[in-house]
Amino acid sequence: SGLTLFMSVPCAFQPGAVFNRMVTTAREIADALGGKLQDQNRRPLSDKGIAVIHHQIEEIEKKMRAFGIPAGSETALKLFNEAATL
Repeated sequence: SGLTLFMSVPCAFQPGAVFNRMVTTAREIADALGGKLQDQNRRPLSDKGIAVIHHQIEEIEKKMRAFGIPAGSETALKLFNEAATL
């Protein structure tokens, strides 16, 4: 079995930085336990794969800012937390 990490991009303040910290922590845990990082399909997660995910996060954050809803803002938390519970 593996460890699953999840991050709600709209609800995270500075989601790119949060993702970087998450990856760093996941790598430390994997190294300590002799494991490897994997994607959602249990394939090895390469540096390139991590960069692709980071870029996707930045694009989501950019689109949210364009609509006047910064990620992690009170508005984003209200919109996306309520939508998640519907």
